[in-house]
Amino acid sequence: MDPTQSLNDLQAPMLSSDVDTTWSEGLPPATQQPSTKRTTRTRSLTLPELARQIFDEDEDEEYELGDEDPDVACKLLSDNQFRKRLKHHKVTGVGSAVSLSELGKSDPGISTEDPGLIEYPCLEAGGDEPGESGVGATIMTFLKCFLGTGVLFLPDGFRSAGIIPASTMLIGSGALATYCMLLLLETKKTLRQQTGITPQSYGEIAEMAGGKLGKRLVDSAIIASQCGFCAVYVAFIGSNMSKVASFGLGKDSWTAHFIWMSLAQCMFFVLVWIRKLSYFATTNAISVVIIFGSIGIIFAGSFYETSTQGTSDSAGWGVNKEILTFFGTAVYAYEGIALVLPIEREMKEKHKVVPVIYGSMALLVLLFVLMGSIAYLAFGSGTKVIVLQNLRDLSDKPSWNSFVNGILVLYCFAIVFTYPLQLVPPCRITERKFFGERDNSVEHDTALKWRKNMWRSALTCIVYFVAVATSSQLDNLVSIIGAIACVPLAYVFPAWFHMAVVDNQSVADRAIIGFGLTGALMSLIAALASWAKEPLDV
Repeated sequence: MDPTQSLNDLQAPMLSSDVDTTWSEGLPPATQQPSTKRTTRTRSLTLPELARQIFDEDEDEEYELGDEDPDVACKLLSDNQFRKRLKHHKVTGVGSAVSLSELGKSDPGISTEDPGLIEYPCLEAGGDEPGESGVGATIMTFLKCFLGTGVLFLPDGFRSAGIIPASTMLIGSGALATYCMLLLLETKKTLRQQTGITPQSYGEIAEMAGGKLGKRLVDSAIIASQCGFCAVYVAFIGSNMSKVASFGLGKDSWTAHFIWMSLAQCMFFVLVWIRKLSYFATTNAISVVIIFGSIGIIFAGSFYETSTQGTSDSAGWGVNKEILTFFGTAVYAYEGIALVLPIEREMKEKHKVVPVIYGSMALLVLLFVLMGSIAYLAFGSGTKVIVLQNLRDLSDKPSWNSFVNGILVLYCFAIVFTYPLQLVPPCRITERKFFGERDNSVEHDTALKWRKNMWRSALTCIVYFVAVATSSQLDNLVSIIGAIACVPLAYVFPAWFHMAVVDNQSVADRAIIGFGLTGALMSLIAALASWAKEPLDV
């Protein structure tokens, strides 16, 4: 062997750029030995590589869950156990968006005892496996799912209805929503007993109980409600940010409002391309803190106003003339009803789900009633559609004005990163309709991915145009969304599916269906009349 070559081989690792060469202290030079501990160097990603990593559909977490799951999923993504559950779904291969009717067509002879059933994670033979969420985590999830923008519209709803009628409607709506949640869970349990298959989402219960019609109606209601929520978000950002920065056009300028809505739309146009939901975990955690903190500040500000100025003389306790529009707003406030199934699925102790639902809903009803009544008593007839904007009236000091502006900006930040999650279910439902079921055997189809991206962006444009057209009637828009989408999801469909599966002679189910349809129709007519400046007097 060439001695020179041997020496070069010995020196090469020591001179390598990725080796940390250190010498042991206290040893004579002849006995010092180099340490060859390697250091890791991370190469910075180029902009195209970063974009590919963020928007790559190959790591698509939203397809590992049911249609109603994405919002809950993101609220739980900070939990390591839930991440493990996601990995378990990925190992099984196929996403959960498998239609029961399509499954029957592809394999009519499939049995619930068939080991191949594991290929369809949306269907589970036998009983539910225990989840990873404890009671405390489940209660927090309930609160996070229900506390969105809806709670900010309640004080204005109390102004429309009056304190006693509005409180009664909120309590009644909450009690009926709780009962209907239990109907959904009972329907799921009965379907499992009858078929050996456990439906995991609202849509799967709809298809098993109501056939294709039930599935289509639930999908349509989910699309309408989620797109409606997003339209409210866009208008919400325009209304609040125009109060912070109006571009010299005045705080009540519709042009400033329009500019901010358009700027928000530019962000939403691209944000909906992100399919890896864990990218939103951090922003979602921050958003939850912002929303909870803002609600606390509204309570504190309302208490301060009533303690220093007394209750407003214009606050009415009896029936106000626009009471009919409040029914849709009340149901809108309980916007997380469809998420009871994924929440129950993630519970570790499923036998505790009923007391958890009772306790969580009781807490929410109490919070909603207190929020609406106290803020309305503080601000009276001057209560704004978005009660956050009333905080500015508490003081004329520039420092307080800056503080309120900060709250408005932070709440808008929370909304910006909630919007893409709310639009996931409509995107997925419509993509299956237009582009077919997701084929995991295809490794990567760039053309298909960008066609889907363009559709998602087009959907944001539709939502944007709705928001622009309705931004001056935000309170009526909320009531309309509640009437046409939230009422069916909360009341009508659970009673229908329960009647079809459990007891087709149930008088209670028939009464709920009748009440829901009648209330929704009256609220819709009242909101449209109010929109036309001809409110229905009661």
